[in-house]
Amino acid sequence: MCAAKKHDESGLDFSQRVSRRGLLRSLFNAARPVSPFPEGPVAVRPPQALQGKGFLARCNGCGACAEACRVGMIRLIQGRAEIVVDTAACDGCLACTLVCQTGALSADTEKNMGLRPAITAGCLGHLDIVCRLCANACSASAIFFNQENVPSIIEAQCWGCGACKLACYHGHINLIPFRHDTHPTRVDK
Repeated sequence: MCAAKKHDESGLDFSQRVSRRGLLRSLFNAARPVSPFPEGPVAVRPPQALQGKGFLARCNGCGACAEACRVGMIRLIQGRAEIVVDTAACDGCLACTLVCQTGALSADTEKNMGLRPAITAGCLGHLDIVCRLCANACSASAIFFNQENVPSIIEAQCWGCGACKLACYHGHINLIPFRHDTHPTRVDK
């Protein structure tokens, strides 16, 4: 006999909104100190956000994008939409863009959340242990393991969805914000 799935107000069952692994990781990582970025924090915006001041000028904090986000990772922080990759990864549905009435999110903008994975030296792939959870979770096929079992990222394919971070239950992937006018973070070797 199947157990009935619990649903929230949007009609989605909770398994579609929250990764159990991601939820536990966020609870364990809550006590870790946060190191500031050398150039100041970088806000992580929804996938098709205008860059820089264009987004800030148009986003009025209405919250329509947060309501449309079926995985619940868009939050209003200081009156602006930001992405929080703690318990879910962006599935790329772009429902947030469809409901944006101000043009802060635009279908003419390339899908990119301004995040790139940084894989630590503790990655099991580095240790010749067959673990490919991050590569298997990447819908963009942006992560691969070379012949020496070193994880590599094809930066042109990665749009920062966060699926790799949530898939790595060992906690060896961090998502690092980057500014669009600089090069993304490279893989640690």
